[in-house]
Amino acid sequence: MFPGAFVNSADNGKQFVEPLFIIDRTDLFRVVVLIAERDVRFIHKGTTAMMDLDALPGQRFPITVARFANSLDKRTRLMRVEFDLKNPTGEIYNDMYGQVMIVLERGSDLLSIPSPCLASKPAKAKATVYVVRAGKAEKTEVELVMDTGVRVAVKGLTVDDQVILNPNNDLAGQPAVIPVLTKD
Repeated sequence: MFPGAFVNSADNGKQFVEPLFIIDRTDLFRVVVLIAERDVRFIHKGTTAMMDLDALPGQRFPITVARFANSLDKRTRLMRVEFDLKNPTGEIYNDMYGQVMIVLERGSDLLSIPSPCLASKPAKAKATVYVVRAGKAEKTEVELVMDTGVRVAVKGLTVDDQVILNPNNDLAGQPAVIPVLTKD
């Protein structure tokens, strides 16, 4: 537009009228997350999460569920969830990318192990792992409480149990096992 140019109204019968300007709200952003079907039961209005933005490393922003679809996409089996992200300092800009971490369920009395520790396929919330006891691998049944795909929360183990990672054959018949600790 140029100074003095005639501006049409939006209802002048044209199908598209270019706006003179667009106002973006920058003090509060809408963050959209798609939640898997198995996890939607944990989502409620007011559920909190944390967001890391790629452009602002080392900073973590609290966000809160403001709205959610209350239904799943029939094709993807995901539910749209919208979080509110406050931006009082103005350091966040439109279209920044980031990651959202949602604590779906807390289980202070639960232990978690890496998923590759499972020696059998889970069936009816049960699976087996190999635990080192008295220098031998002992097959132990555990109850699966929650599975993130990376880690599995289980019942049936103690804090002192040494669980074998990636058991590839029947270890129970082996004469001796020497445990090697991993970072995980």
